[in-house]
Amino acid sequence: MHDYVWGLFVVMFLGQMTWLIAATMAEKWLRENDPAFEPPGFAARFFIGRLFTSFGPMNRYVQLRKERGEPGTLAVAFWIGFAISILGVIGIFASLS
Repeated sequence: MHDYVWGLFVVMFLGQMTWLIAATMAEKWLRENDPAFEPPGFAARFFIGRLFTSFGPMNRYVQLRKERGEPGTLAVAFWIGFAISILGVIGIFASLS
């Protein structure tokens, strides 16, 4: 195995931590500021995964922040973290093939 694969694992991990922290902070903000917000249930998170159950709340977060005239910085961090983690996965698969 190539030595730089471990660096790609670190890139993937850092990207995952970035989107996870941003999604958690956005859901906390939604719980406090959106009375209609219901977080995804345990079964959805268990079977679909934490990442895919974060897309809907992140979309609602951006929508509410735009209505208030506030920046949606957490959404930008979420999508950057998502892109970095996917690039890490692609790099790992490419280097192993």
